[in-house]
Amino acid sequence: MRLVFVITSLGFGGAERVVINLANYLCSLNYSVCIVVLYNNAPLEYLLDARVSLVKLGSKRIGVGVLRCMVTLLRLKPHVVLVNLYPLTSLVFLLWRITLQSAYYVAVEHNNPVAGFLGKNRLKEFTAKRLTQWAYRRCELVCVSESLSKEVARYYCLRSKPVLTIYNPVITKEFRHRVYASRDWVSSEICLGESIKRHFINVASLTPQKNQSLLIKAVSVLKEEGMNVNLTLVGEGPDFEMLTQLVKDLHLESCVTFVGAVKDVLPYYLNADVFVLCSKYEGFGNVLVEALAVGLPIIAADCDFGPREILCNGEFGILIPPGDLERLVFAMKAERFPGSPDSRRERSEHFAVERAASQYERIWSSLD
Repeated sequence: MRLVFVITSLGFGGAERVVINLANYLCSLNYSVCIVVLYNNAPLEYLLDARVSLVKLGSKRIGVGVLRCMVTLLRLKPHVVLVNLYPLTSLVFLLWRITLQSAYYVAVEHNNPVAGFLGKNRLKEFTAKRLTQWAYRRCELVCVSESLSKEVARYYCLRSKPVLTIYNPVITKEFRHRVYASRDWVSSEICLGESIKRHFINVASLTPQKNQSLLIKAVSVLKEEGMNVNLTLVGEGPDFEMLTQLVKDLHLESCVTFVGAVKDVLPYYLNADVFVLCSKYEGFGNVLVEALAVGLPIIAADCDFGPREILCNGEFGILIPPGDLERLVFAMKAERFPGSPDSRRERSEHFAVERAASQYERIWSSLD
């Protein structure tokens, strides 16, 4: 069976890593797997299994990219097409129906649907929303968290349309092996007394959505209270200059480190004491699962969508109201965190690639 994944790029985002993990694993199950990317940006290409083919369309505009994508799909003749991220999910489907293709079409939503329409005028929002609604009522629709599934169904008025939830396949066999080989964290919890130096880490793109400015302000408060703290920010994005200026304004140059986008984030997890996610909204939150797999204590904003589900209503990490500086500071001073390294690792296996692949296979099993 031929499977084709469609996505804009293979950059450093969470959805891109999910596609790679799933493609590699399905390839090991003897599927013929191809990934089509609209742009040439593919820094994570090196992670692909040699048996997974990659087609870069080299487009600079999404409209041209969608047209090239359709020509490529007509040539590849897949049995199943899995299209990731709005607006690709609806645009590709439109041309798919126009060309009367018979392959099974799966749209995968990864993020807050409202975010896709921010900044659009009312006419554009109305048109885009209606097109997406039309597409989602006619294809197989997957969302990456239960809460996101409910919001997508509500936003697009999919009252009679079932929306499937398949959690992101974050944990792979290789990731498990590297964690176990790198650190003996299972037998004991990290000591987190206030007198001990505490190293926080945030892994996310530097964007308004991820809200790293709140975390930097929290570090400033902790420093003023006399705590010995460090913060490492892993990621890149449009907020870099604003955040570096904030660090300078708060005189935190000695304790806040920007490392940019990295191909291998595991060493940074292993060198940290506590993982912090301050997002205003998510679709899932792959980095929370990675932190669980390493056994790190976690603080996360209780935002839409994903963190509460991943952390089981606070059973495996501290949940705080989004944007609440006072509650964030209080959580960062905590001496005990929910869960243990063992229980966190066990929870992370709920988001293993083997489980997700099995759920995706059920979607197209009737084609076999």
